[in-house]
Amino acid sequence: MIAGERFTIEPWRTPLGTLLLGAAVLVHAGLAAWSLFYRKNLRFTTWELVQLCTGFLIPVLLAGHVFGTRGVSEFYDARISYAQQITLFWSLRPDLGVIQALAVLTVWTHGALGIHTWLRLKSWYRALQPYLYAFAVLLPALALAGYVSSGFEVLRLAEVEGWLSSVQSDANMPEGGSAWVTAIRDEFIIYCIIFVALILLARAGRAYLKSRRPKIRLYYRAYDNNRVVEVPPGWSVLESLRSVGIRHASVCGGRGRCTTCRIQVERGEEHLAAPAGDEAKALARISAPPGIRLACQVRPAQDLEIMPLLPAAALPEAGQQPTGYSQGQERQVVILFADLRESTKIAEHRLPFDVVFILNQFFAELSASLKETGGHYAQFNGDGLMAIYGLDVDLDRAAQMALAGAENMLDRLAGLNDRLKMELRYPLRMGIGIHCGEAIVGQMGPPETPIISALGDTVNIATRLEEKTKEFQSPIVASAATVALAKLDTSKLEQHKVEVRGRAEPIVVYAVHPAGSGATIS
Repeated sequence: MIAGERFTIEPWRTPLGTLLLGAAVLVHAGLAAWSLFYRKNLRFTTWELVQLCTGFLIPVLLAGHVFGTRGVSEFYDARISYAQQITLFWSLRPDLGVIQALAVLTVWTHGALGIHTWLRLKSWYRALQPYLYAFAVLLPALALAGYVSSGFEVLRLAEVEGWLSSVQSDANMPEGGSAWVTAIRDEFIIYCIIFVALILLARAGRAYLKSRRPKIRLYYRAYDNNRVVEVPPGWSVLESLRSVGIRHASVCGGRGRCTTCRIQVERGEEHLAAPAGDEAKALARISAPPGIRLACQVRPAQDLEIMPLLPAAALPEAGQQPTGYSQGQERQVVILFADLRESTKIAEHRLPFDVVFILNQFFAELSASLKETGGHYAQFNGDGLMAIYGLDVDLDRAAQMALAGAENMLDRLAGLNDRLKMELRYPLRMGIGIHCGEAIVGQMGPPETPIISALGDTVNIATRLEEKTKEFQSPIVASAATVALAKLDTSKLEQHKVEVRGRAEPIVVYAVHPAGSGATIS
């Protein structure tokens, strides 16, 4: 340790090192003071609270160490080396040794949290996170292990006659130096407390002045929580929601970086300033359509009605996803409904475990078909599912992919029947209904587990066509519109007309048999 001092200590005692350390202290103090004063309320997430508290604890824990090393070196020309410090911490003042260890953990935790908060918005960070986490745990652990090892070494050397007096004389600490360190440390800590108190007092004064101003109303619309929040004008939407305990996603802590706090402005958008700066860049990155804003950047001066677009527990990767259809829009898509026929027969004379096993095998095949043919799983209904084609391709291509997906499902079902023929009394059969048209596509479901699904007349018709597979004795029933888009030869297909509730005219459909559909995904 002593041999390495010229690498670990001496660089910081140069003018450049002193300038860097001093600038770091001033910048951190300024940022901490500004972040505490600037916040409209003192409701923190756990990680924000830990980072703030560790930040304010750092100068308190390090004050004695800084004045006891650099301070006495500058003002008293003392020479405090590792030998003197370890001796002080382990032999003369063990209480200071405990404080030093706590300071190491506090500084490291504060820094690691800051780096994690910054990097977790990067797409590549998730892959490296386990290794960086291991490094973040191992480095301070190894450092403290070295600290303990050197402490035991000092305790052993302290038993050697004359060693302690030699170390103390080498330090060249003047009489009264220790008392000076204690006095100036305590004075510094008092100044720190006064500094924080002044910030809180300034916050209270600002809050009082703003409380006398007329308030605006923020109408919060969520599927499970409709609230009206009264706040002073100029508060950000995120701050307003947190002030009344409404949980809202904000991975980056309200810095306009992650976009997880995105909202849909339902009413009052005309009174808002246009997106600018960080907000404009973030919204452009996710291709946000008009009406979508960042809750941490919007500061309404008049009443506003908003709707959250991501669950409160959204992860960083959710902020990297483009908005598009995931936030809800009308799209031309192809809907496929697949349903297992006579599923109740599967349960006859079987244990529940066997039934679940067979159904899981069935859905595994359907899932593989969707993955292979470009379909998107949208809904599960016990013994069937709904899939969407066309989220990323045009409608013609989506129709071809949907019919190919239906064929692929039937082929896989045949293979599953062959594998399970010793387990099944009757082969598994399924019906598939396919229709195309306009549907409302968006992110739906519980906030914790939302999925991309669809609503509308197109979905209802596809469901109706699946029901008709039994009547027409065909595994696939597709609307004429879908078949036309897929450019299939209809000369060999059976044509039918289907009455649909809510429609004056029946729709034309085709009973499609796998061998004659001609659909292809190539």
